[in-house]
Amino acid sequence: MVKSYFNNLITGNSSLLACIDGKGEITRIFWPDIDYPQHVDRFIIGIICPGLWPGTSWLHTSDWKVGQYFIDDTNVAVTEFAHGKYSLKIRQYDFALPDGDVLNRCYEIENDSGFQLELGFVVYSSGISSVYDTAGIIYDTDLSALIHYRHGYYYGIVSAVPAMQYQLGPGAKDNADRGKLYGNDTIGMMKEGSLLWESVHIGDGDRLRFSLSICFSRELKSLKKMLREIKSDDTWEMMDNTVKYWREFLTGPDR
Repeated sequence: MVKSYFNNLITGNSSLLACIDGKGEITRIFWPDIDYPQHVDRFIIGIICPGLWPGTSWLHTSDWKVGQYFIDDTNVAVTEFAHGKYSLKIRQYDFALPDGDVLNRCYEIENDSGFQLELGFVVYSSGISSVYDTAGIIYDTDLSALIHYRHGYYYGIVSAVPAMQYQLGPGAKDNADRGKLYGNDTIGMMKEGSLLWESVHIGDGDRLRFSLSICFSRELKSLKKMLREIKSDDTWEMMDNTVKYWREFLTGPDR
């Protein structure tokens, strides 16, 4: 996959930089410096809605119309998705904790279809490194987390809601397309994996919230500690605190 060096949105802090394209897809994440190394090959989000379409509808595809902006006076990046055929809207918030090695992705889904819908989430993640080394991936059953590792760098993907299904290695993307994963191995010398969250019902006019956290560390033990702790935190409160931090930074006494 050839990646453009032009980014519609960026977010981060002094040690982490995430680049987001015009379709809302994260194309790069740099850590522990904002220019090196780069860890992400592919990171895409999909929606399962058996009442409206078969399999998974990926948010970066032409099924969705996209608008993007920043929350005023912050680097909290917002991508809004509206389905081209159905009255379904999704708002995606991307932000890094000002003082942590964590990138959060918060989703708010609005159902204006006129009837109740059953919705599930799918994540496909493929890791890469700026140095040549064999890639590896783990599914931690206790944390319900997908963990990439390579050349002394680790990053994990987790949600407060336990994943229902997972799959590692070749076939993870194709089966994610179908909305059905077949997890077996929990560790492998491979670079890709998928997670799937159980579908929940959302009534007409209602909203559904869902969040992901991507945590970075140089050690597996410390990464698992981070993942365990962040699962119990309120991601939306983290976003409110991040907005407050940047607005106070811009209006501080010396500015």
